[in-house]
Amino acid sequence: MNDALNVRYFHIVFTIPEELNQICLLDSNLFYKNLFECVWSVLQQFGYTRYGVESGAICVLHTWGQNLSLHPHIHCIVPAAGLTLAGNLKRITKQGKYLYPVLMLSPTFRSMLLKKLKLQLNQSNQLPKYQLLLDDVWGKPWVVYCKPPFGNAQQIVKYLGQYSHRVAISNHRIKNISDSGVTFFYKDYRDESKVKPATLSGVEFLRRFCMHILPRRFVKIRAPTNVLYPTKILSC
Repeated sequence: MNDALNVRYFHIVFTIPEELNQICLLDSNLFYKNLFECVWSVLQQFGYTRYGVESGAICVLHTWGQNLSLHPHIHCIVPAAGLTLAGNLKRITKQGKYLYPVLMLSPTFRSMLLKKLKLQLNQSNQLPKYQLLLDDVWGKPWVVYCKPPFGNAQQIVKYLGQYSHRVAISNHRIKNISDSGVTFFYKDYRDESKVKPATLSGVEFLRRFCMHILPRRFVKIRAPTNVLYPTKILSC
C-alpha cells in the first residue's frame, strides 16, 4: 500500500467464449501464454492511443467458474497513470466509471486472440479441424467487463489478496462426500447469484478440479511492465 500510486485504479476482466475451452485443453500452457500476451497488448494499445502513455497493470489468471467448469479469464488492476515516451510519469485525469471505452475493448481483444490461436493451430497442423469453431466465435459478442475504479490502495490490496492464491474450490463449499458423489455449493450467476447445491460423481469432480491445475512453473500473477509497482508484488 505504501508503494501504490495516488491515482484511481480500475478493474478490467478479460473473458473468452466457452467454445474456446477445447482449444485451451489442447495446450493450456501456450493458450494461457497467448491470453496474457493479448490482454497486455490491448491495455498497451489503449494506453498509447487514448492517453499517450505506457500503462501498467497487475494481471491475475483464473480458470474456473463456480461449478468448477473451465472458464479462463484474467483480472486486471490498471492505474490511471503511465509513462510517457520521455519516461515521465503522467497521471490520467479521466472522469467517469471507465478508463477505456468498454465497447472498443472487446472487438480489439477478440481480433488479437483469434489471430494468435490461428497461428498456434496452424503450427500444430490442427487449424482445419478448428476453423469452423474460430469462425463461429468471431461472429459472437465477446465480453470485456469493466468495473468502476477502486477508492484507495487499501482496497486494491484487499481485492488482490482475495484472488491471488485461490484454488478452484475451498473446503467450506463442499457439503458432503460419499460413494454416490461430491455435493458442493455454488453461486448461479444466471439466477441472481443464488447459492445452490450441485452433486457430481467422484470421477467428474476430480476431472473438473484437475482442469485448473496450471502447467508446471506457470506464473499466474503478472505485471506486464516493470514500472509503477513494488517488487514484492512482481515476485508473486
